[in-house]
Amino acid sequence: MKVERAIILAAGRGDRLRPITDEIPKPMITVNGQRIIDTILDALYLNGIREIYIITGYLKEKYQVLKEKYPDVVLLENEYTGCNNISSVFIAREHLKNTFIIAGDHIIRNPKVLDTEFTESGYNSIYTPDPTKEWIFDTEDNEHIFHCNRYGSDEGGWQLFGISRWSADDAAKLSRFIEEAFSAEENRSKYWDEIALIDHKDDFTLRIYPMDQSDIFEIDTLEDILNVDESWREKVAKMK
Repeated sequence: MKVERAIILAAGRGDRLRPITDEIPKPMITVNGQRIIDTILDALYLNGIREIYIITGYLKEKYQVLKEKYPDVVLLENEYTGCNNISSVFIAREHLKNTFIIAGDHIIRNPKVLDTEFTESGYNSIYTPDPTKEWIFDTEDNEHIFHCNRYGSDEGGWQLFGISRWSADDAAKLSRFIEEAFSAEENRSKYWDEIALIDHKDDFTLRIYPMDQSDIFEIDTLEDILNVDESWREKVAKMK
């Protein structure tokens, strides 16, 4: 199988990166001279992916400039305020066939993590031997996801990152499950991954696609940016 398109989730407010995100959405922040989302788009282009949907929301007008460098990109607006990212995948549910779903706050350092050839639906993951509060996969064969620990593990394990790919068959199921879940108000606070990894885990066989620590960096907090780009320290001080 081969990935043919990509969905980038970029609608969130990025509150943990304030005051930077008071003026710019997190994926559009420049880190070491390059916007976060550009590292994703450049990697997709290098792997031959041109059909790309970016789900915007907060400060959506800031994304229009991307069309100058990436004219193929389609911007889809998430108008569901007060919802978690399940709402963004709900909006993109018609485009899930043979698709990457990518979190917009990941700095891609190695374009090979977006290789389009794949054998099964699944998630990119990095093995960590240390205790963590990040989402962790349990695996019985070191290849497939048996269980997902949303609250981390004292023993480490395979850590979830926001890069997944979905076959046509699994995409059809995922689209249906997302639509069903989103129809209930109480589910709108969920992460979309919960639908596949927890609520309907027995309906999918999901593979782990290993990465190295150097392949990717997730920007989650203000401290993350300050740790990788010292120039932001003075800028943030002036913002406060």
